[in-house]
Amino acid sequence: MGYYSVGMACLNGHKIAGDAEGSPEFCEEFCSQCGERTITQCPACKQNIRGYYQGEGFGLRWTLPAYCHSCGKAYPWTERKAEALGETIGELDGLTDGEREKLKKAIPDIIADTPKSETAALRFKKAITKVGKVGGKLLTDVLTNVATEAVKKAMGV
Repeated sequence: MGYYSVGMACLNGHKIAGDAEGSPEFCEEFCSQCGERTITQCPACKQNIRGYYQGEGFGLRWTLPAYCHSCGKAYPWTERKAEALGETIGELDGLTDGEREKLKKAIPDIIADTPKSETAALRFKKAITKVGKVGGKLLTDVLTNVATEAVKKAMGV
């Protein structure tokens, strides 16, 4: 039976090491990409971040998790992505306050696959066309970094 190695990432979500304990030579106290502090445990419950899955027949592919497997809380990088999307929505011209609020309320369904994700994707897709070329590109760029693969596929980005 396999097990998960300890993963290391910076607070902005840059992957540092998929096996922090087994390969300490790849570990960094601060991210070499952005300078932010790195962590190996969930700040909320102190459980290790899941890194590589070590098991027979499995490769060393590692996807940085958005949420803690133990307590369900969003990791700092997930929270920061949600904040960035919220701030982007606030900067867009061409939307009513009501439309902005609907988009902001849909953020959790963009950054996690939920039963409401497809509706949220449709809402953002409509907003992209409504806010003009510059605003649409900005929103698309932020969504590309924030949205789950399923949401990106539903939006065609």
